[in-house]
Amino acid sequence: MVTALEGIAEEVKVIRALEASGDLEGALAEFERLAAEDQQNPFIRNQRASLEARILERDFQALVAGSVQAEQAGNLGAAVVSLEAALQIKTTPEQQARLVELKEKYKAARLEILFADGYDALKSGRYEVARNFYKEAVALAPDSKEARSGLEKASNLYLANIRYSQSVAAATKQIKDGRFPIAAKLFNEAIAIRPSTVGSSQQTEEARIRAALAAQLNEVSVTIESDKRTYVSIIGVLPPDRFRVEKLKLFPDVYKVRGIRSGYESVEIDLKVDATKPNPTITVECTEKL
Repeated sequence: MVTALEGIAEEVKVIRALEASGDLEGALAEFERLAAEDQQNPFIRNQRASLEARILERDFQALVAGSVQAEQAGNLGAAVVSLEAALQIKTTPEQQARLVELKEKYKAARLEILFADGYDALKSGRYEVARNFYKEAVALAPDSKEARSGLEKASNLYLANIRYSQSVAAATKQIKDGRFPIAAKLFNEAIAIRPSTVGSSQQTEEARIRAALAAQLNEVSVTIESDKRTYVSIIGVLPPDRFRVEKLKLFPDVYKVRGIRSGYESVEIDLKVDATKPNPTITVECTEKL
């Protein structure tokens, strides 16, 4: 070893100073530089191995200490992560046993939080959020009856809420298009599968749809004008006939009015009957020759 130190004594003094200051990585880097110049030197080889072991032990102890601090602070998840990282460096029976204990404590504490948050989410109608909480609970404790029943309930309510929301959205669209009977059917379907708790925006939309449909309950007087040469018809309402004026009473909806005349282009008109726009008049005449 004395021979191995020949020519590098000054460099070793610098390295010892780095070690004394706590800069083990810096000291190791210096020994690696020396090793690149003299790969067979036993002193350098031994010192490198010793420094590498000291660095690993330091990091192991720091991670274990961090795990203890996190546990004392109540952050069990961080404590588990830190201890697992320590055991990747070095395994000891004591810390392995502590990891098992930590995981059980974390599991119990996390389940308590998940059950409370899942219950609150269900009560407030946040079914997707509740489902996610209970999913995590089942992943943590597959044998937990509370976790599984919570997940089942949240999933069913989540799917019911999707179907309810889709039916409400479809009813809204049909109202916009003037197809009030279809809108009423869709809205009734939505109410039939409505979850026990819905959000304020959904309640507002329900009230708006109810008001819109209530305004469309009565028949509306409609006037159809023609030239007494065109056969005018409305499927299910008015058989083909020629006239100058025809007055009808129709429930709010969209009707297909057709005009047919020999030798002329047929016409087809969408008649939108809306109780908020009473007494509409349309003209149906075939005037374009074939």
